[in-house]
Amino acid sequence: MGIGSYSIRVRPGVPPMLAGLLARLHPVLADARMVRCWAGLLDFASLEMPMAGPLPAEDGTPLPGAYVAAGLTGHGHPYAPILGLLVAELISGGEPRTLSLAPFDPRRYVGATHAPTWLDPFRGLAPLPRP
Repeated sequence: MGIGSYSIRVRPGVPPMLAGLLARLHPVLADARMVRCWAGLLDFASLEMPMAGPLPAEDGTPLPGAYVAAGLTGHGHPYAPILGLLVAELISGGEPRTLSLAPFDPRRYVGATHAPTWLDPFRGLAPLPRP
């Protein structure tokens, strides 16, 4: 599926896999015909929660003048406007005023590796939600 690369080409095995997943989630669409496919980049935060705030160095201390707001993916886009506001408040005033950025703290990645769990249903490691 292009994980771990920046390739944006459609890989031949992905459309049939997605069609099978669609048929499992929505059986009425089992006979739907795929007309075209496209591929693109998504930035996933491996804990499935966007990160926003001061960019930490390897030891967890903030890098001076460096900030991050990433990992929103398609499902995280509703966070984008508020994260943009909060990071702007952080940069301009030293801390966000509207809400806390604590849930999005990028320091949660310091010294740890987190495998992406959103892939589990595709790999058969997690049950699919029931429609």
